[in-house]
Order: sequence, then C-alpha cells, then structure tokens
Amino acid sequence: MQSSPRILPPPNPDHRRQVFWQVWLPLVVFVIVFLVLAGLAVSLTSRGEEIAEQWAALSVVIVIVPTCLGGIFTFMFLAIGIFLSDKAIRGLPGLTYKIQLFFRRFSAITRYYADRFVSPIIKINGKWAGLTSLFKPKRTTGKNN
Repeated sequence: MQSSPRILPPPNPDHRRQVFWQVWLPLVVFVIVFLVLAGLAVSLTSRGEEIAEQWAALSVVIVIVPTCLGGIFTFMFLAIGIFLSDKAIRGLPGLTYKIQLFFRRFSAITRYYADRFVSPIIKINGKWAGLTSLFKPKRTTGKNN
C-alpha cells in the first residue's frame, strides 16, 4: 500500500513576517546583547578595574544564593518525605490486616455462592456419569486377558 503524498495548505503570507518579528529578531537581539556584555566583562577584568571586582562579587552571590535555596528546599522535601514514610509505615500493619480480612470475607462469600450456583450441575453430571458407567463394558487389566 502506497500512501499518497500529503497535500499541504498554502502558506500564510503573514507567516514569514510574524516569524521574523516574533522569533528571529528577539533571538538576534538577545545574542548581540549577551556578546556585548561578555566582551565588556572580559575587557573590564583584563584591565584590573575596581568595578569588575564588585560585579564579580555580586555575580558569585547571584550564583550561590539560588544553589543554597535549592539545597534547603531539597533537604526540606527529603525530611518531609521521611516523616510521611515513617507515619505510613507505622499505619500499614493495621491497614493491611483490615484489607486482608475484607478479602477473606469476600473470598468466602464468593466461594459459597459459586458452590451453590454449580451444585445442581455437579449433581446432574455425577448421576449421569454413574448411569453411563453401568452400561460400559468392564475393562480388564493385568495378565489375564
């Protein structure tokens, strides 16, 4: 089976203009600003300017503070998880015992009704097997054939 070539709708004439203004222009502006700031940082640090030292200290703080906050939040989530796991583990034996009792009761009820449902069929089949065995020839086994 060959698939027929897909028929594409005609392109929207405004699409190219929208892509330029909404995608390419912001991307190019961001890259240019980033490169200018990177060049400025390199030129300031290579000349030993005092303002570069101040910005370096500030940038280190800007990098370290979110990392520390992330670590604190991670530790808090870990501690809460350990606490909740402990509570859950202490409550599990009682809960699992209740679930086990429920399924034992359900199993007993199901077995009772299943036995009641099939007992007439088993009786009829048993009587039929007994009746047909009376009319079957007896098989002989052993050496006396």
